[in-house]
Amino acid sequence: MTPRRSRLSARLTHAVVLAVTVAVVAGGGFWNRAPVPSQPGGSDVMRYASVASAGGPDFSIPAFGGVGLSGYLSAAGVSVTVPQLEVATYVTVEGQTVADVARETGRTVETLLAANNLMDAESELPAGTSLRVLPTDGILHTVVEGDTVESLAATYGVEPSAIRDYLPNGLSAGAPLVVGRDVMIPGGTRPAPLPIPSRVAVAPHGPTPIEPGTPAPEAPEEGVATGSFIWPTEGIITQYFHEGHSGWDIANQIYTPLYAADGGVVTFAGWNDYGLGYAVSIDHGNGFVTWYGHLAEEPAVSVGQPVAQGDYIGPMGSTGYSTGPHLHFIIELDGVYQDPALYLH
Repeated sequence: MTPRRSRLSARLTHAVVLAVTVAVVAGGGFWNRAPVPSQPGGSDVMRYASVASAGGPDFSIPAFGGVGLSGYLSAAGVSVTVPQLEVATYVTVEGQTVADVARETGRTVETLLAANNLMDAESELPAGTSLRVLPTDGILHTVVEGDTVESLAATYGVEPSAIRDYLPNGLSAGAPLVVGRDVMIPGGTRPAPLPIPSRVAVAPHGPTPIEPGTPAPEAPEEGVATGSFIWPTEGIITQYFHEGHSGWDIANQIYTPLYAADGGVVTFAGWNDYGLGYAVSIDHGNGFVTWYGHLAEEPAVSVGQPVAQGDYIGPMGSTGYSTGPHLHFIIELDGVYQDPALYLH
């Protein structure tokens, strides 16, 4: 090889090496670059992101089918931000009402009342009360077995599309509802509450006619069950029995009186560490036990005390895990939670 050809070959070699080096540096390494995805946002193999603040378990989105998906991380490494269903907390100061909080947060009064199991927008709330503030006006619903988008829409008076199209719900791509997960119902309103009769005992076949001159029935005996239940308080039912909710929530003003649903012996009276706050438990001696949660203060009864049906046990409150004054009423039979609707009408 002549000296001229040798110099030319060396220059060509240097040029090729330089070109390859520039390509590698600029491209980040051609040996580990992901192939161009055939679908927008990544391949069909996806890792689904969960919305931790939505209050429920992880949810799955079906495999990509050619339409826009929200809430996934693609295998190609392209991330998409998940719109999260976030519920804020507002802590009241002295003298504030729900109406005041509505003006400050931009939520409607009805949205705040529904989200916090409250009924009165104008009464002053105790200072330090924590109120849930939803991300938009409407209803926050916890999914239970049997719920569908259509049934929720009918219950809360909206179109199904309002629920599916609200991106933080994660339903726009046809994802199913997941039991235990919170779903926002934009524009939804609470169904008309069912009024609770005033401490009326169960009468499956209607009241028995009483003839003139018939002696008045004897007062219930303390510590003895009658075999039927009376309403433990007055108010409206804001949450019914379902999977994940062991009884009824009956809401009214703070310090509304609470009564023993039947006679028995008090087996618990004090502070409950599992969310009920101040609570009372009564063993009725026939397999039934009733619980009364969220009392406003120390119960008016004590452990071991016999009570008769209708005896006062304490005031309604909002202690423990509670968003507003209400009674959490539980009926157990042989240790199994019962739907109060089976015994109260």
